[in-house]
Amino acid sequence: MTSPAHAGYLASRLHRDGTMTRINLRWLRGALLAAGLILAARAPATAACGNGILEINESCDDGDSNGRDGCCTTNCQLVDSDRDGICDSLDGCSSPNPALVDAPRFTVGGVSTPAGDDTLRFTGLLTLESTSVDPASRGMRITVTQAFVGPILAAVIPGGNGWTARAEGDAWSYHDPLGSNGGITRIVVRRKWSTTFVLRIEGRRGAYAPAYRGPLTVSLALDADPAAAACGVARFSMSRCGPSTSGRTLRCDPVPPLVPCRDSRPDPLLECEIRNVASAEEAYFVVHETYYSGSCDGLPGFDAPAGLSCTAAGTSLGFSVAAAHVAGTEVCIWDSNPAAGTPQMRCI
Repeated sequence: MTSPAHAGYLASRLHRDGTMTRINLRWLRGALLAAGLILAARAPATAACGNGILEINESCDDGDSNGRDGCCTTNCQLVDSDRDGICDSLDGCSSPNPALVDAPRFTVGGVSTPAGDDTLRFTGLLTLESTSVDPASRGMRITVTQAFVGPILAAVIPGGNGWTARAEGDAWSYHDPLGSNGGITRIVVRRKWSTTFVLRIEGRRGAYAPAYRGPLTVSLALDADPAAAACGVARFSMSRCGPSTSGRTLRCDPVPPLVPCRDSRPDPLLECEIRNVASAEEAYFVVHETYYSGSCDGLPGFDAPAGLSCTAAGTSLGFSVAAAHVAGTEVCIWDSNPAAGTPQMRCI
């Protein structure tokens, strides 16, 4: 039985120095009740779309903006045509089959100083299916997005003012010293081959510094419409983004080639370059197509793995190479004239 002196105490502890610590039961009950009321007030009474909290079966919840911001529908589903995790209104390329930018490089300067004075530079090669490109009249769309963070840059450059175009239709440039659209001050688009374009984009006085090192996605559309077919993406893994020795610049580079570009057997028609695609873990051989070009299906000894995306090409020597990728990691090479003991197809 508890003595009157100890009534209302949950526990007592006698210390070596003779002092006693007591925990008051009434105080503890009051504290627990108050904490419960606070938690109950903060927790939503019922899980519901539109409360601004991401819950089960929701891919987004922008609260009162659902259905009006171009990102989240009224039933809390992300508006994402190409299923890349970026809503269409913030996606520079929402085409379900975007081109992949070759040899991309992305640099942000001024990362060690307060936001608002950063510089940006992006270069790469974009190969499209169509030769019909005219950013001077159609405009351009540029988005830089970081995984788990969201858009760092979402700029729409309208056609018209600031653009110039060569009469030959093979080069376009944009110049805006004020950087009125996302801080973008200069764009150069130059046709290198019939459907391959050299890109250079520069910006300044912006807040372009990523929250951490990658992964980053740069989406580009040679059209103000993000769903236009003339668009592509470049992706940089965390391992390819890092600061300079001074800490003032962040640079993201393409992954070094997984496959050596030059074959030991010389062929003047063999034009080989590595293409950095998807998660920058694949490689492509681009071979002169004078002698042969076609599908990999039917090539002797070519047993394509499931899900293989494949093309083949050959040269005047009859040496054919097929480069393909599976799940972003596997590269397959087919040789029409393998060395003794070497299989015709190798996947690495």
